[in-house]
Formats: sequence, structure tokens, C-alpha cells
Amino acid sequence: MKRVLFIGHEASRTGAPIVLLHLLRGVRDAGEWQADVLLLAGGEMEAEYKSLARVYRSTASASGLRRKLTRLAGGVPLPVVGEDVPQGYDVVVGNTIVSLGHLAAFKQRGCRTILWLHELEDTIAQYYRADDLRVLLRSVDHVICASRAVEAVVRRYAPQAATTVIYEFAPTPEVDAVRARGTVLAELGWDNNAFIVGGCGVVSERKGTDILTDAAVKVLERDANVRFLWIGGPAAGTEDFARRQMERIEESGIAERFVVTGRVEDPFRYLAALDVFALPSREDPFPLVCLEAAAFAKPIVCFADAGGIPEFVSLGAGTVLSDQSVDLLAASITVYADDPQLARTHGSKALELISTKFSPYEMISRFIETISSAAG
Repeated sequence: MKRVLFIGHEASRTGAPIVLLHLLRGVRDAGEWQADVLLLAGGEMEAEYKSLARVYRSTASASGLRRKLTRLAGGVPLPVVGEDVPQGYDVVVGNTIVSLGHLAAFKQRGCRTILWLHELEDTIAQYYRADDLRVLLRSVDHVICASRAVEAVVRRYAPQAATTVIYEFAPTPEVDAVRARGTVLAELGWDNNAFIVGGCGVVSERKGTDILTDAAVKVLERDANVRFLWIGGPAAGTEDFARRQMERIEESGIAERFVVTGRVEDPFRYLAALDVFALPSREDPFPLVCLEAAAFAKPIVCFADAGGIPEFVSLGAGTVLSDQSVDLLAASITVYADDPQLARTHGSKALELISTKFSPYEMISRFIETISSAAG
């Protein structure tokens, strides 16, 4: 049996680590590969990783910045790779841009390497200078891109790189949608006929919480029946931003009609309660939450230039807005509120897509085929 090592930047319950967990289940079930995991940092899902694979922890310092003396051509220093991590893998797959330096270190060990890239340019720039990124990408044999928008970023820095687009994937949530909606409406004190628009994620500028807040103010001036829900709360570094958003909601007089849940363990019941899912992100490669909303037959509204999800939504699963405009977002929400049948039609198409072309089975099969080809 062939052996693959996955490098995970952490085991938090966030997008890329969750997708890796889903992939590990798929690899195990396929039975073609033995999978190990090298975690660069821990998190609440570490036990779940250990139930599916042998897990090693990085011997680098907590910040991940301790370096070997060994450098790549071009002077890029490489992170420590723990001596307890076995050699002899047929392929090493690094999950997220954070793993790129580690992939280069494994390449020096003679391993075939794949970068599984989920990030766009602004996020990548937080980790690597442009010149270092170009050097490190030359040490990778293949790049699996989470969307065509991500692939376009790779092309800017490594035009000759071998790439494959494999979209993010998520299993269908097992939730009674009708019961979940009733529970959420009762919890929030909203009328049964309320038209609910929701966003999800860390309350942050990147996720565009402020854009949805400003759109909500405009919509609610016209239609008192619409309700807004943000599923999530602040994270380290976004507390001030989140506080300003809560002040904006209070000052606008919409606090009873725009609820921010804070961090929740079960976001699916809130997603099930929605009529429309709004993705106001300024940058988002291919967010899992859109696929999870699609699994509940929710139409999606997103911006054309903010990442990869338009590649899904443009197939009939919602509305792609031409630019990052509060007015356009508010107008689109109003269209759906005025025509709930249109929302149901687009939501049905979203469910169809997540069940066929974008199904977890399809994506995991393509992933296994890609690593098998890369391993030779």
C-alpha cells in the first residue's frame, strides 16, 4: 500500500483543517493509501485526526519560525522537520500555504510533494514575500487549487507549475431542516413568516460582516419582514472590528432584526433556517459554508471578484454581483425577498450541484487520482 503524509497547519475547526479531516475519511474508506498527518499546531479536532491516521506534531517552536541552516537556492530558509517523522513516503501533501516551507524541506529528503492551496493573494502575502514564494513553489511537484481563482494566483508566481483544480467539499449535514428553522425562529423571537438572510464566519473585515450590516440597514428601511443572521463571532485580532459592528447594529436600530450568534458548536441548524445565504467576503477562496448552505437548498449571493465561489454560484445556484457594492447586495436580497419562489429555484439548483458535480465523492476521487499520478 502506498504511503502519503499530509501536513496540516493546525487542527482548528476552520475551513482547511475541516476539509483535510473529510479527505482523511475518504482516503481511509477508499483503502488505496496509508495516510499519516504532521500537524504544525494543535486544535480541537486533533483527536478526530488521530482516529483516522497516525499523527505527528512539528518539532518547530510554537510560532513555526525556527529554521534549519539548510536553505533553498535563492536563500529561503526552511522550517524544521521533526526527526521522528518517518521517511519513505510516496508523496507528501501540504494543506494550506503555511505548509509550503515544510514541503520544500521534504523535497530535499527526496519526496514527491503536492501543495494543497486554499488561499488567495492577500492571505498568502501574510506568510511569504513574493520572491520567496516563487522560489518555494519551484520545489513543489504539483499544486492542487481549491478554485480557479486560486489557480490564477499560482500562475502569477509560477507560470509553469503543474496544477489541478479540485474544489472544496463537505458532506451533507444531517439536520432536520424544518425542525431546525422552527427552533431558531423560537429562539430568536422571530415571526414564522420572516424571510431570513444569513452570513457566516469570523466577524471580520475579510469576511465582509460590515458589508452585510450596511446592506441590512438598507433592506430593512424598505422591508420590515426580512431578518438577518450572522453565524459566528470575533476571533483573535478582530475584536475591535466586531465591537464596531455591534455598535453599528445598535445605532441603526436593527438589533432585533440583525442577530450575531457568536461562536456556535452547531452552525447547521442556523444554516437550515435561512432563506438566502449571503457571502459578503472581500476575499474567500471557496468557502465550505457555501457548500453547507447549498446542501440545505439555499441560494447564495456573492461578489464576482472576491474568490472562487462564483464558479459554483454562476451555474444557477444564486446571484453573482458584479462588484463589492452594498447597494447591489441590498438590491439582490430584496429581489429574493420579493420573490421567494426564485430563491427556492436557485436553492434547488444549489442542492443539485452539491449532489453531483461538486459532491464530496467526486472531489475525493479526483484527489486520490491526482496524488496517485504525482506519486508515479
